[in-house]
Amino acid sequence: MSETFSRENVNYMKRFYQCFPIYIDELNKLDWEHYVELLKINNSKERYFYLRIAMFCKSSVKELKEIINKNIYNLI
Repeated sequence: MSETFSRENVNYMKRFYQCFPIYIDELNKLDWEHYVELLKINNSKERYFYLRIAMFCKSSVKELKEIINKNIYNLI
């Protein structure tokens, strides 16, 4: 099985479908790797917070990871 359809990626695809409504027009502004990082966040409000930051700041995946690791959602 290719890495694209590994069990882990299929689980991320399923969570993506559950967490990010299809009608959000801005979904194509981030790469799949961004969404993989965001899907690791269980709290939907926190996930949305970091989604908006990633889009607004046009963050790379590495930058997004750093932002999430700083846990700024809980500092506000």
